[in-house]
Amino acid sequence: MLYRLGFDGRAIGATCSHLGGPLDQGDVEDDCVTCPWHGSTFRLADGSVVHGPATAPVPAYEVRVIGRTVRVRPRAGPARERLTHHHADEPLPA
Repeated sequence: MLYRLGFDGRAIGATCSHLGGPLDQGDVEDDCVTCPWHGSTFRLADGSVVHGPATAPVPAYEVRVIGRTVRVRPRAGPARERLTHHHADEPLPA
């Protein structure tokens, strides 16, 4: 789900982590989206659960707007950063 907020953009997974509801059809208010099926609310900035019934966050993505181009990529988390900085001749971190 891609959402424009002024000159910035937000992107999170469009499927509710509770029972698969369509977040892209939900209401957006105060930088949060509410699932139209059961009312779970997620923060657009990071996909975290504001209130349930959902207990798991939805994926969040980095958004970069350059002119008329929008670039979206997965957010770098601790696991992704470890793999990104891994050298081929070193064992993977535990």
